[in-house]
Amino acid sequence: MKTINYLDVTLDLTSGQYYPYSKPNSIPLYVNSKSNHPPQIIRNLPSSINRRLSDLSSNEAVFNKVAPTYQQALNDSKPLVQQCNGYLPQRFCQQRIAREDRSFIQ
Repeated sequence: MKTINYLDVTLDLTSGQYYPYSKPNSIPLYVNSKSNHPPQIIRNLPSSINRRLSDLSSNEAVFNKVAPTYQQALNDSKPLVQQCNGYLPQRFCQQRIAREDRSFIQ
């Protein structure tokens, strides 16, 4: 089986799937909700993680396989926000990015 780990994604060249990569025994850590970060940073953390995992997952099954690790890290950091909402198809992410790009053009 040919797989390549590149930055934070693993590419499976035989099946064409890709999924988030993390080093063995690596535990994701996030900013604690009681830290001195701006509130919008803490509030947007779950949606940012959700978008990142969706972008790095080739399908919903892959997303559902890796999401519990990141959800546990969010729970441990005690953020005051919701869980990872679920897999976001690439089409949705691309539309959202395009919409965000338009909001800065004035």
